[in-house]
Amino acid sequence: MQITKRVQKAMKETKRDFAKDPGFVKLSEFYQKMQNAGIAKKQEYSLPPLDTIGRRLNQAIVKKEK
Repeated sequence: MQITKRVQKAMKETKRDFAKDPGFVKLSEFYQKMQNAGIAKKQEYSLPPLDTIGRRLNQAIVKKEK
């Protein structure tokens, strides 16, 4: 079995278990209400995304050479 399928299966099982927990259901409903009211928003950061390839560094070196 592929890793992605195992992860998806585990997530479905976990979600199913959480759906039975009344505390989690109540928390989910509260969070949904806060999102609808505009209080709970996805946090946005002004930081640029992580440059794992080194593109910015490479571009800086090329500019210095010109």
